[in-house]
Amino acid sequence: MFSRKNVIANLDLYKKSILSRELHNETELISGLEDLEKIHSNVSKLSYEVKKLQQKRIALEKQVASGVKTPELFQKLKDLKKQSVDITEPLNGYEVSSWKICNSLPNTVDPSNSDKKPLIVEWINPKHDVKPNKELDHLKILTENKLLLDFYAGSNVSGSNCFYLFDELLELENSLIAYALKFAKNKGFQLSSTPSFAKLPMIAACGYRPSQRDMDSQIYTLNGTDQALIATSEITLAGYEMSRTFLQSELPLKKCGLSRAFRKEAAAQGTGVRGLYRVHEFNKVELFAWTLPEQSMQMLEDMKDLQVEIIKSLGLTAQVLQMPNNDLGAPAYKKYDIECWMPGRGTFGEVTSTSNCTDFQSRRLVTRYKKQGKSDDKETQKSTSLEFVHTLNGTCMALPRILLAIVENNYDPKTNKIKVPDVLVPYMEITEF
Repeated sequence: MFSRKNVIANLDLYKKSILSRELHNETELISGLEDLEKIHSNVSKLSYEVKKLQQKRIALEKQVASGVKTPELFQKLKDLKKQSVDITEPLNGYEVSSWKICNSLPNTVDPSNSDKKPLIVEWINPKHDVKPNKELDHLKILTENKLLLDFYAGSNVSGSNCFYLFDELLELENSLIAYALKFAKNKGFQLSSTPSFAKLPMIAACGYRPSQRDMDSQIYTLNGTDQALIATSEITLAGYEMSRTFLQSELPLKKCGLSRAFRKEAAAQGTGVRGLYRVHEFNKVELFAWTLPEQSMQMLEDMKDLQVEIIKSLGLTAQVLQMPNNDLGAPAYKKYDIECWMPGRGTFGEVTSTSNCTDFQSRRLVTRYKKQGKSDDKETQKSTSLEFVHTLNGTCMALPRILLAIVENNYDPKTNKIKVPDVLVPYMEITEF
């Protein structure tokens, strides 16, 4: 479902996207773009030849239908058929090559993005004394002081970066999930739970492909199948409306999905990712939206504002970043991250992300809408065309990083108590633990 003409018309935008994203296969992608122009020229010429042959064939078939049935006429039809096959075979080959090139391309990028450095666009609950404090290390607090987290048993039973949650820490996690779901529902998102695995073509269609990073080092594939465990319910939510054609009046559509998320995190190592910051399996509440093209940039801002509101309500200090091109995944046109201050880690850490993927995913999943014609002419008003929707995704609540941030910011070493954020007290029915 790619538009070769559209890609060729925007070659410079695609080249900028490829180069500024700093992809490992940028040479191959740039070469493909250059080949696309040649392919388009060849396709145009061959398509014109096929059209002429069809016109000749139709004229001869009319003669046969009128009663002219001579050996010479049938021989001409036979010759035309052979000529058509001789042209169609290379034409199909060009179309396959064109599809592969277009499918390999990342999305274009928003002109307001920087190339290499994130831009701070907003502060949430800013503090003047943001200083590291080893006393507030969540791992020490939860595994030694409070005995509410166990990585040692998790490692013995399941492997590295696996863990057990206990008692109030588990209650805190469940409270955060319930709070996030209610928050999303109040913002107009339909609630759902999704499967924990998806088919590999579905995952690839959403943009998680080896062309940007080694899939084998990121995703758990299921041996003997064409399936893998999902890293986010973005994939299963996007797939839910696969092959759907919306009415224009049905958009925007907003869904919120709860699922387990699985990530190999093969490259994760060092003190910066220890403990709950980077783990292999966790709960995640995800936001997803389908919009008209003209609605998607406003929806991105709305989803970012929703995330800001949640983080602010939890009392966490954070920075909102517009991410640079070299940090964007293949589907993203523009992305915001929110990073919370984590004093025990001594740094800010990402807790949410939201992206406008424009029509990158919808083209691969064939998710469209009927565009109603606008005109004073009644006949034109009735006419419709099929256009691709825009898709957006964003984190509503990623556990356990929010647990980490709450523990490190709300722990009092003097009392060995963790304060429960005010908005979660009704869910936990305690103010500290």
